Parts: sequence; C-alpha cells; structure tokens
Amino acid sequence: MSSSIFIETTQAPSTEIGDYRLVWEYAGDRWGHRVQVQSDGEWIDLLKANADGGCVLQDLFLEQRPDGSAEFQGMGQSAVGIHSASILCNPETRTITFDLATRFREQGHVVPLWMEYQRGDGVTGVGVRVEALATPKLGELSIVGEVPSGEITRIEWKPPTGELPQTGRPGGGLTVQWGYRMQFPLDN
Repeated sequence: MSSSIFIETTQAPSTEIGDYRLVWEYAGDRWGHRVQVQSDGEWIDLLKANADGGCVLQDLFLEQRPDGSAEFQGMGQSAVGIHSASILCNPETRTITFDLATRFREQGHVVPLWMEYQRGDGVTGVGVRVEALATPKLGELSIVGEVPSGEITRIEWKPPTGELPQTGRPGGGLTVQWGYRMQFPLDN
C-alpha cells in the first residue's frame, strides 16, 4: 500500500527514471520542474520547464508506488482557474506522463494553456520523444519543437473556435483535461 506525502516548499524532490530524473523546485508562488540526464556521473539539465501559461501548482504531494513508480500530484490556482495535475514517473517504461486539468473560473474566459521546455546548456545527442495523450474532448492539443534541438518545445491546448458548450452548473466554469508523455531512450 502507498500513501501520499506533502512536499514542503523548502524541499526539492526528485525521482529517477534510469539515467534521467524529474526534479521539482519551488520558485515564487509555484512549483516548477526540470528533467535532467546523467552524464559522466553528474546530473545536467536536459529540459527546463516554463509553466507560466500552464498548470500552476502551489501544493505538491508525492506517492511512491509498490511497483517502483512515483506519482506527483499537484494543485493550484491562477487568475484563469483551478489547476490539478498527476505526473507519473515510471522507470520500467522510461516515461513521465503529465495528466493535467484546468477548471476555468468563468465560461467566457477560456484561454490557451501551454507548457514550454527549453533545452539545457551543454546537452548534445540526447533525445526525448514528447507525445500528446488522447485528444482532448474540447479544443486542440499541439506539440511544436523537438528535443534536443535548440528550439523551445511547446505543448499547447487551444480552445475551440465558436461557442463553448454550456456546463449547466452555477458559475459556468468549463473544465479542460489535457496532457503529454515524455519517452526516454534506453541509452543516452
């Protein structure tokens, strides 16, 4: 049986996926993350996330699972809505799966959501495949850029054009689920 542990903002939790690891850091009012690769016995940044347009996470929990995987669960809020995330790190499949959701505060104020990754300095010849999870029920999910190109990799959910469906709930907030997966090679 596993249980969730609340992560204090003074901590910098990480979990390893073979020669890769996911590292969390608290900056300002939210959690951010980096993906690192081990090279010559040292951890160097492969990808640095810019989460300003995506899921804002202010509380973070860690659940170590019996199968060796780790799941980070996050919650937070921003001007546009309430955010939640499940980030599953699976060393057996060498993947990190980001399952994200946002409940917009107002029906008429639905904006694009995105996550950007900048390649770390000094990383060459290391590839990571980034793929979208299932197509969102609403809107469009796109991935622009490749790793390890010098370009920014951007995963973006865009709201549909035209009129949004009515939720039938007081307050009218619309919930959007989106996500992506990083697949790491067997050798770096």
